[in-house]
This record gives sequence, structure tokens and C-alpha cells, in this order.
Amino acid sequence: MNLKNTKRGITVAFIGGAIILLILILTTVWTGHKAKQDTENAVNSVSLFYLDELVGRSHTGAAVNKSFPHTPKRALWGYYL
Repeated sequence: MNLKNTKRGITVAFIGGAIILLILILTTVWTGHKAKQDTENAVNSVSLFYLDELVGRSHTGAAVNKSFPHTPKRALWGYYL
């Protein structure tokens, strides 16, 4: 009886360990993918902001909005139109 319980315990421990290992691998991959997406979004936002400010310093607010309609509509001093 004792040997039977030991084998059953080893089997349960092995299956449990495999499940935990699978969960760790999947969450690591998911977290890495999410971090990459968030980094790309942040870089894109900063780039758009930089270009908006760069163009805004050399043109009027109306010219900025016509030249770059996909960027946020900002005036020269940073408030929204």
C-alpha cells in the first residue's frame, strides 16, 4: 500500500510540475510580447509628439493640421484646438 501511494504521489507531482512549467513559459512569452507592443506604441507616440512640436515651431497651428492631419491637433503652445 505504501509503494502504491508513493508512485501516485510522484505521478501527481510530475503532472503538477509540468503544468506549472507550462504556465510559466506561456506567461513569459505573453509578457514579452505585451512589453514589445507597449514599447512600440510609446516610441510611436513620442515620435508623433516630436514631429508635431517640430513642425509647430516653424509653421502656424493651421498649417500643422493641414500638413499632418493624423497627428494630434495642437496649437503652438500645447493646448488642444
